[in-house]
Amino acid sequence: MQFRGLVLEYGEIPPAPGPFRDAYLWAHGTTALNAASRLYSDATRDLAIRGHLWREDPSICSPGSPWSALTACRGTNVGALSDFSESIRTLDPPEYARLATLVQESERAAVSALNHLERTSLADACHAWIHRTGALRRALVGCRLTYEDGEYWTNCATRLAHWRVGLSAGIQTSRLCSACGKNAAMCDHISGTDAPHTINRRDETCNVCSPVPCDHREGQVVLAQTRTVFGTPRLDHAAIVRYPRFPDARVTAMTVDVSNRSGREGGRFECAACLGRCAGFSTVL
Repeated sequence: MQFRGLVLEYGEIPPAPGPFRDAYLWAHGTTALNAASRLYSDATRDLAIRGHLWREDPSICSPGSPWSALTACRGTNVGALSDFSESIRTLDPPEYARLATLVQESERAAVSALNHLERTSLADACHAWIHRTGALRRALVGCRLTYEDGEYWTNCATRLAHWRVGLSAGIQTSRLCSACGKNAAMCDHISGTDAPHTINRRDETCNVCSPVPCDHREGQVVLAQTRTVFGTPRLDHAAIVRYPRFPDARVTAMTVDVSNRSGREGGRFECAACLGRCAGFSTVL
């Protein structure tokens, strides 16, 4: 199996394990869960106004066992979904695109909610919303596999959300003394004390004033407070972990074995994981 994924996210770095991280996960997770509910409601309301009533299967997702058991849940009714998919073909293309975007965003929000809240009392609710939004997205947009270099790939958010592993970036950087440019842990200078500094404008930044812009010239000697200067970080490796530092750093696409399906190689296949019965979660690599 091959897969692609996200190892870092733009923005703030989430706190390390502890009470601050718990608060961070709860705040961001509940925001995402509310967004999933709101976007889904907006989409189903607008569809109903246009005469396309989405009849949600009441058994779509109702896990009854503790989360620790990685409970399974039931999927939506395939026949009802096919009927609905046929009826929405009368939508105007711009309106269809708007509604499709709403539904896809609601599914992504539900997955993000689970990524943040999977070790809380709201995990089952997140699971239910993934299936609820995923079923509507499947009916509205479909879930076609893509064929690349002899492999079939899926980016089905509902399917990938059930593989509970994340990705973590291993990053390397240098820690240099601003006064002598040597390894800050090995030189004789003491951070916070004054020392002569020879200005080095490596990467257009000053070793004394960075990141604040300044007029110091290359080679100029000034008396300044010694500090640690961090070099440009670089990605050294990516690791598969159970709980990534960035909660949404997850697998975004994976290959699918279609050898048990009839059809020619390179032909059209649809993902079936967002339909039928949910088999629960997996952490197996």
